[in-house]
Amino acid sequence: MSHRTRRALTRRNVLAGAAAGTALLALPSTLRAQAQVLKIAVLLPRSGYLAPAGQSCHRGALLAPKLLAGYIESNPDVARTQTERAVNEGAHCIVGAFDSASTLAIAQVCEQRQVPLVVHIGAAPQLTEQGYKFLVRNFPNGGMLLGNGLALIRDLLAATKAEPKTAAFLHANDNFGTAQRQAMDKMFPTSNLPFKLVESIAYDPKAQDLSVEVTKVRVL
Repeated sequence: MSHRTRRALTRRNVLAGAAAGTALLALPSTLRAQAQVLKIAVLLPRSGYLAPAGQSCHRGALLAPKLLAGYIESNPDVARTQTERAVNEGAHCIVGAFDSASTLAIAQVCEQRQVPLVVHIGAAPQLTEQGYKFLVRNFPNGGMLLGNGLALIRDLLAATKAEPKTAAFLHANDNFGTAQRQAMDKMFPTSNLPFKLVESIAYDPKAQDLSVEVTKVRVL
């Protein structure tokens, strides 16, 4: 595919293709491994007032992409290098990358190389606050995740009649965790939860033992 064709990829086509790929990957491995042909029905409004959207989704479902797998080691520098490698090998679209720090590094490369990036998992708000033109995200940001979590705590307390007095917030000390703490600082005061948030404690996401952090919580 030429550079011009790569530039011609639209936001809608990228999203449609990603949706089709996600549906396939979600199938059990036993089904994917079978030799028989896997048949998937794609039902779309290809006529009527929703025809443009339906036809775009249909074209996405017909894509036959070649997968270029990359291993980023949960390291932003490695993620940046792997993205450059993938683009140099002819990748027309990047999908990734689960952890926000690596995804931010990938986004910078994709923006420079003008290659679309579909963020399938990555919650840091900065991803969609930098004005990137080649990035789309199919995942809630950190504030949304935290808001949903606080709502679930409220439902849990109502169902169990529990009456906690205090709580501590533990978060990773990476991009994702820092964004979560910032969202907590902003949202908790208006959450109407019946307990006091007394401390926010950061931890290393690579740590195998959080006994120090647990001890801090116990002495609060």
